[in-house]
Amino acid sequence: MTPEGRTGASECPAAPQASPTAPRASQALLAPSVPAGNGNEAHRAPRRVQRTRRAGQPGMPAGAKYVGRGTKWGNPFPAYDNSPRERALAAALFANLLAGRSTHPHPEHVIAYPSDDEIRRELAGRDLARWCPLPAEGEPDHCHASVLLAIANTPAEAA
Repeated sequence: MTPEGRTGASECPAAPQASPTAPRASQALLAPSVPAGNGNEAHRAPRRVQRTRRAGQPGMPAGAKYVGRGTKWGNPFPAYDNSPRERALAAALFANLLAGRSTHPHPEHVIAYPSDDEIRRELAGRDLARWCPLPAEGEPDHCHASVLLAIANTPAEAA
């Protein structure tokens, strides 16, 4: 466990190796990609899904919750040019914001964002949808939705 009470990447057997494009602090909360199932599973873990506008594909998968800009779940740190490096930086900044908000020496300077309890209450067990491209299998997911997934699906007593 990290000092903030979150599970670190080194403690999780399925965690990705550190990426050279992302700051190390983000790795503890960035989840590895999870391949989509065929829908016949009795139960599967919630995952991040990509919204799309391609013909013949669902724009918003059934049951998924959109967590992008314009919602209270949006990342306050933009990826300005939408490059992999910028997405990794924005996700890392978001992970650092959530990890340090409860221990920050000047909480009035921390960007307001829903609490971990609110994240769990509203997002636990749901797929989270974003426009960010999905990573290759086994690669870190440089999207703030992966940070939200990690928090939402970790019981409060384990956090």
